[in-house]
Amino acid sequence: MVIQIIRRFMLVLTCAALTIPLGACTGPGGVDLGKNWAGSEVFVLSKLNGLVAVVGIDPTHHTAEPLAVIPSQSDDDNVLSPRITRLADGRWVVTVPKKGGRPSSLYQVNVKDRILDGLGTVEGGRALFSAGAFVAAVGDRSQSSTGKANVLVYDPTTWQVQRVVDLPIDPATASGGRDGLCIGTVGDAETQVAHTTLGEGSAPTIYRVPELKAQSLDCADGRPIVGGNPGKDGETGASAKLTLTTVNGVVVVSTAAGRVDRVLGDGDSIAAAVSLPGHIDVVELARDGGRELRRVTVSDIGEVSGMRKTPQGWVLTSGSRVATVDLAAGRADAFKLPGELLSAG
Repeated sequence: MVIQIIRRFMLVLTCAALTIPLGACTGPGGVDLGKNWAGSEVFVLSKLNGLVAVVGIDPTHHTAEPLAVIPSQSDDDNVLSPRITRLADGRWVVTVPKKGGRPSSLYQVNVKDRILDGLGTVEGGRALFSAGAFVAAVGDRSQSSTGKANVLVYDPTTWQVQRVVDLPIDPATASGGRDGLCIGTVGDAETQVAHTTLGEGSAPTIYRVPELKAQSLDCADGRPIVGGNPGKDGETGASAKLTLTTVNGVVVVSTAAGRVDRVLGDGDSIAAAVSLPGHIDVVELARDGGRELRRVTVSDIGEVSGMRKTPQGWVLTSGSRVATVDLAAGRADAFKLPGELLSAG
């Protein structure tokens, strides 16, 4: 496709035209682009010099560097930020919202060729989540003509919409997994979670967790896990003692202290990142019984926006900082993220 070829060429022109054996090259807007594509296992979006960059994080060498700059256009939305999403097949895709709710530009982070590939567009104003064999584009009720929140179900090989699935609740948070999509909303008296397989004619299952203010949601293995505080905002100035229970079919990780920024299932255990004054506690609990297995404290990092498992351990992203956490070794290493974090897939 001619447009895609031109786009790919423009993205790599500055670096390709230079023959620098070592070090970085200068990309658009004076952003120094690195070369560590091969060592990067997690990709995020960061704001650098007024531009949006794809930043690769190398958890082995504890480095993060911008690798590509997202093309900016005059109709880019000034309010909604671009988002990055990791798909089930390992690909990373970026959506760039447009003004007026027009279709968002879609790019793929092409690690092999070290470039961005233009994939066309997806419907604007929606967040993408990998959900089983599909990609779910989640929108709230304001984006639906029926007055109900819904999901556009994309085939990630063609990026064509397969079907539209109505949601029983308005999503405040969402998480994709191998068996479909979970969405959650928090009310004064309870947290509600809905799970849908996104299949033709499938009916969502609704779960209710009373007296919980959920702050995080994970549905990676098909069973909803929520993390939060028991009916009130977390206390401050105390260590985070985590409690694991199952309420109406939902696994609940709760603490009276701090905020459960992220909770993720990991085989026979569950990992949680809890924000406390001046630090983050990363805690691993046994699924069976909730016994605390390991805990590592990470200093010099704020509220966790992204948390992803790699062979070297957990990678946490927050503001202008990255931390790698090896729970087995009891070690954490924090280092600088170039620019300011916009999206962690």
